[in-house]
Formats: sequence, structure tokens, C-alpha cells
Amino acid sequence: MIENEDLRERIRAKDRVIENLVEKVGDNNNRSIDALKLANYNEQYSRKHNIRMLNFPEKRGENLKKAFVELVNSDLNVNIEPSDVLAIHRIPGKEGYQKPVIVKVRNTDTKIRIMRQKRSLKNELKFHDDITQRNIGLMARLKNTEKFENVWFYNCNVYAKTETSSRIRFDLFDNVDEKMKKKLKEGT
Repeated sequence: MIENEDLRERIRAKDRVIENLVEKVGDNNNRSIDALKLANYNEQYSRKHNIRMLNFPEKRGENLKKAFVELVNSDLNVNIEPSDVLAIHRIPGKEGYQKPVIVKVRNTDTKIRIMRQKRSLKNELKFHDDITQRNIGLMARLKNTEKFENVWFYNCNVYAKTETSSRIRFDLFDNVDEKMKKKLKEGT
């Protein structure tokens, strides 16, 4: 009897330790999710004024800043000065393709003026927002659900829209179905 009681007490003590550890694991999981969200937001915010250009022709000894300013002024009819471009350089790309170009412009207004006119480009040159890999993954996940009419990125955030709803802002770890239900309840 004493042995059984001793074993029961030891099991209860182990159960308390396990409960405590489970609570700590849950707390650490929540903290890591918060840290990942914050890291992604900070990375995306640091890219807020960046434009990613694809298919921009490479030339030996190229002056990217001058070429970009001339392109924007002539092809997009957006008047910018060389001082509006804070940094511009090529980044590694896919094998066999031209290396993409990252352009950091002075402010959000300059970027918006350029991006609004990007449809004016007549060749295969493309302008895109410089989006983090995590946000690209989130957008792909939302598109793959086939629940949305449109998925887009604007001002450091990912949005989606169904045929019946207004826009819904999504974060990395959002449960898509729960977020949609919540939006429907708010709308009614």
C-alpha cells in the first residue's frame, strides 16, 4: 500500500511537471509566432520604397540610375530626378535570365507615382513591389484556396477579396476560414 501511494504521488508530481512544460511550450510557440510576424513586418517595411524590375536589359558598364530615370521619365511619363533614386543594383536571378534590378526610391509618393503608370510599359519589362518571401508564400496560399476573386499586396500588407465581401487583410499565421467568417459577421 505504501509503495502504491508513493508511486501515485510520484506520478502526480510528474503530471504537474508535464503540465508546466506543456504550458511553457505553448507560450514559447506564441512568442515565436509573434517574433516571426514582427520580423516579416520589419523586413517588408524596410522594402517599402523598393521596386523590383524584371527583364531590364543588361549592358556592360551600365549606369542603372541614369537608365532608370530616363525610362521612368520617357516611357511612364513620371517626372523624377536622379536624386529620387537612393539606390539601384542588380540582384541574383534565375540561371539563363537577366538579373532583376532593385530600385530604392526616396519616398512612398515617388514609388506610388511610378507603380501607377507601370502598365504604360510596352515591352516585357515588369515593375513589381519588393515583397518578402513569407508574404509571397502567404499570397500563394490564399490564391491556392480558390476562395478569392483577387489577392494583392499594398503598403506592406496582403489583401484578398471574395465576390461577396470587401477586402480582407491577412497576416502570416491567420486561419483563412476563421478570418472569412469573422469578416462576414462584421458585414451583416
